[in-house]
Formats: sequence, structure tokens, C-alpha cells
Amino acid sequence: MGFLKKLFGRFSKSPEEVYSRMRSMALNVRIEELGLTPDPKAPVYGVIMETGMGDAVATFLCMGDGTVSLYFSTGGGIIGAGQHADVRNACFEMLGIVNEFAEDFLRASYPVSDFPMPEDGEVFFYLLTIHGVYHQRAKEIELKERRHPFAALFNNCHVVMSEVRYAHQRMTRPN
Repeated sequence: MGFLKKLFGRFSKSPEEVYSRMRSMALNVRIEELGLTPDPKAPVYGVIMETGMGDAVATFLCMGDGTVSLYFSTGGGIIGAGQHADVRNACFEMLGIVNEFAEDFLRASYPVSDFPMPEDGEVFFYLLTIHGVYHQRAKEIELKERRHPFAALFNNCHVVMSEVRYAHQRMTRPN
């Protein structure tokens, strides 16, 4: 069954249902499903950052196979941005930094098997690792003011998201 058929099924789904399914697939993806080989020297193969914004959540993901997406619980987003070289390279660079400091990131987070969503003003990080999924939460203001251990990762995620926006603008700009 193709990915889109698996995601959307035979009947149209609400934006919330599509979002929930995409989020679940991302949080539960195994390294082998990405076509990657587990590497103890690079244990983090995916970063998911979620931001609570009012009654909605923005989910950003960057995977070790170059997959990059940004989507919203209310519907919409940018899926498959990693097909653009600048976006993919920014993703790989960010994952390289995360893996360089993986021991610190994992020590500052905790393993989880449930995946709550952030409230307004909260940011949740999920690190997909060869040892399982690790989680950290923060107030967005703490990250912006660099008062949280994950502030650098927050900023790096935004660098990749900027590349996503630039790529999207280039694609949608009239000639």
C-alpha cells in the first residue's frame, strides 16, 4: 500500500485526523524504515519539535534520511521539503550537531513511549534514537531567551525551518 493511501485511506479525513496519523507515523518510525543502519556513534536519527500555538500545534521534523516536514494540527503544512538540497543539507547539518552532543541531549531528556502535545507557549522535543524516543519540554520564552539546555537545538530547528520557507517561496514564486 502506498504511503499516501496508507495515510489518507479510502475516505477523506479531517485535517485533525490526517495530522494525528502523520504525527503518529513520525514519532513511531524505526531507523530501519528510513533505510538507515543503527550507528552507536550517531544514535539520534530524527528530531521532532512541536510548538503549542493557541489551540493548534506546529510539528517540525527532520529525519536522518533527509525527510523534512512542517505541518499543523489544524491542517496544512509543507511535506517533503527535504527533496530540496538546501533543506536536506541543513537537516543533515543539524543532526550532525545533535549527534556530536548526543550524550548531553540524552542526559537532559528522558525516554518516553507516550507522546503528549504541547500547550500554548510550550515546545516539546522528541529525539528518535537507536535506544528509543527521548523527550524534553520547555517554555518557548525560555528557549528564545537561551535559558534552557535545548535552546541551541530550538535555534537549529528554526534554521532548517527557514530553509523550508525559502524553498517553498522559490517554488511558489511566479516566474
